[in-house]
Amino acid sequence: MATTRILEELAGSRHGVISRELALVHGVPREQFDWRVRNGSLARLYCGVYRFIAAPMTWHQRALGLTMLGGQGALLSHESAAFLHELEDYGEPRVLDLSLPRCRRMREPDETRVHRTREFLEGTVIEGLPATTLARTLVDLSKDLPAWKLERVLHAAWRLNRGIAGQVEASLGALQRSDWRGADLLLELVQRLQKGGFDSTLEVRFRQRMAQAAIPEPELRHVVRDERGAYVMRLDFAWKKLKVAMHVDGFAFHHDPAAMLRDAEQRARLTALDWKQLVVMAQSLRNDDWLRRLEQTLSLQRLAHEA
Repeated sequence: MATTRILEELAGSRHGVISRELALVHGVPREQFDWRVRNGSLARLYCGVYRFIAAPMTWHQRALGLTMLGGQGALLSHESAAFLHELEDYGEPRVLDLSLPRCRRMREPDETRVHRTREFLEGTVIEGLPATTLARTLVDLSKDLPAWKLERVLHAAWRLNRGIAGQVEASLGALQRSDWRGADLLLELVQRLQKGGFDSTLEVRFRQRMAQAAIPEPELRHVVRDERGAYVMRLDFAWKKLKVAMHVDGFAFHHDPAAMLRDAEQRARLTALDWKQLVVMAQSLRNDDWLRRLEQTLSLQRLAHEA
């Protein structure tokens, strides 16, 4: 009974998972542990790592068992850590990512990716699972993400943790950057975030779609002033040389009468300064009509400036 109680207490706080080594350290006799493996009450997850058969099989069991197999310093990372941090676009991954110190050796089980690093791994615990911190997770993801998706992920992280920019900078500062893909891009995005932040998820999504369509990079949050230097308005996206502006109107910020009146007055003043303006809403993302209108407007303005 004492052995059963020890095993249940150990596994109870670990999603029903127990390693043979941990059980022996806590005084479980070797033959008692092996007997439970033989009679089927403990089922093998990985070499030396087991789960109580009475506990339902879950992703968290697989993930925790993998960190036990990896030993001290092993952390769930990359897409597995992104899922644990609840980053947008990252669901429960079939393939588990595990980061280890470079000197650590282990046989990679099926449906796992093992990443070895010589840098110190910044860790945290989420739902009882050891994982890389949110900042380090972003650094790891930056290796393989295109610019538009990395910005989307960084924006999602910023909404979870408004201090993430400084934390990512600290993580990047600890890296040997010469062979780290994505580090310079991530630093650029973080510095942009620190200067002005991201106004809305909606704006980020429109910017990502423009990047995918190879639209020339707009200037963000460009402030327009009149001939006397008086403030006119701040533009969401601006192609300054062509005098083209795109306003992204989310319902939360533009639905009340005062905001609508302010927008109308500012946009009228902008028209008087010969700016061409497009207004897009959230539902515009359902198709590419807005993108075609933007391409046409930029093209016409380019021809007018060249004439």
